[in-house]
Amino acid sequence: TSEFSAQVAATPPNAAPVANDVSASGDEDAAQIAIALTGSDDEGPVASFRLASLPADGLLYTDPGLTLVAAVGTNYPAAGNALTLYFRPNPNWSGTTAFQFTATDAGGLDDATAATATISVAAVNDAPSANDVIVNGNEDDPSIAITLTGSDVEGPVASFRLASLPANGTLFTDAALT
Repeated sequence: TSEFSAQVAATPPNAAPVANDVSASGDEDAAQIAIALTGSDDEGPVASFRLASLPADGLLYTDPGLTLVAAVGTNYPAAGNALTLYFRPNPNWSGTTAFQFTATDAGGLDDATAATATISVAAVNDAPSANDVIVNGNEDDPSIAITLTGSDVEGPVASFRLASLPANGTLFTDAALT
């Protein structure tokens, strides 16, 4: 009888990469809010990230100059298991929005479960704006009523501050002219 031995090298199957849930935050009127997508792969680095959805209430860009709008279904190359995208919230919008993404490995295998990127945008007190007002009256009228108006995206205007006084006449703050 003879003896025979053999060695067999088994290569494990390619395991899917994993995308991580991430979050970012910034102010409502920020030019951009950076959000870093991250993931991992047991066999090596993550090759790319693919967007499964887009956030509401703003635009998502692939570059810090905000010139390239991100699109669903596009593979964006990863570097060091990460990809930084840039969210620009709509003017005067605050709240929370989110989008989903997956990681893809060098073998083209996608993460089976999408991760969530959550963006929190904090409200900022915006300055109110005053409206120009034009009023007309007769020269000998005892008074000419002037109604000041303005707007504020957060609610009603609380008060007005006079920047200058009229050149001809006296300005009173009450109808009794006191």
